[in-house]
Amino acid sequence: MLFILVGPGGVGKNALMGHVMANMPDLRQLPTATTRNPRESEQHGVQHLFISVDDFRQMIANDELLEHQEVHPGKFYGVPRATVEDAIQQKRDLIADIEFKGATILRAAYPENAQAVFIAPPSLEALEVRMRERGDSQTDIDNRFDRLPSEMFYAPTCDHVIVNDNFESACAELLAIIQVMRGEVPAVSFPKYAVEYSVEVWPVMGTEAILPVTCRDLPLESALRDGETPDMAAQRLLEAMWPQSIDVANLYYDAPNGLPSVDFGLDEAMQTYHIRYRYAYRLEPQILDADSFRRVPLAEIG
Repeated sequence: MLFILVGPGGVGKNALMGHVMANMPDLRQLPTATTRNPRESEQHGVQHLFISVDDFRQMIANDELLEHQEVHPGKFYGVPRATVEDAIQQKRDLIADIEFKGATILRAAYPENAQAVFIAPPSLEALEVRMRERGDSQTDIDNRFDRLPSEMFYAPTCDHVIVNDNFESACAELLAIIQVMRGEVPAVSFPKYAVEYSVEVWPVMGTEAILPVTCRDLPLESALRDGETPDMAAQRLLEAMWPQSIDVANLYYDAPNGLPSVDFGLDEAMQTYHIRYRYAYRLEPQILDADSFRRVPLAEIG
């Protein structure tokens, strides 16, 4: 079985991997190929295969990588095909920290042999603190924050979600997931937090938000249904609420008025973790029926 940890940079995936491997001697890390420099605690062939850009491109040319991405500018990562297939054939378990695009490819290639575990930050502020504590530069932090909406988008598609608000409890959750999937222990009650997902859709035209008169408030909102991605939920919501036929090409995972595309946080009292995805439905300039729509200047929306 391949256990794939995904989530934003700085959320603690490598620390969690180190802990579970220390407690499961037969669990090994999948060494991914990368062109970045090793950190102090890393060894070639253990956490990663540290190679040059030229060598990485040669691996691509030889079809030696199951997938590869430029995760950050000038920093390439890829999954060696032979390592994964040898582990599956020999029934050895591997654990890996792989970015969300690569995780999607691996799960599609080995649907019976891969489990995706999303490691979620308790808050944006906590994530930034962690990155600064581990010495990330401001440029690296900015680049990781630019990727954050895309990375958080992947959470609803994962098999499990762990909120890393407390390292010890997050480690216990990850250990329990692996033990259950291996059949070592019966199913246990996890996770610590129930995860809730919702979408907002903001119909906009120019500098105005457009609201059907049948809707009381902006934005249009809905919880995700089982099996839905945020894109699917946003389209379903818009089709249900909009009085005209819609053009999905104008539906963007991007919020107007300076709002973040995604926000997330804990409600510790309710033991829930909520992720909200925001979309803009950008209408072409047109004359709208005043009996069917209301206009609200975006500047008036707090």
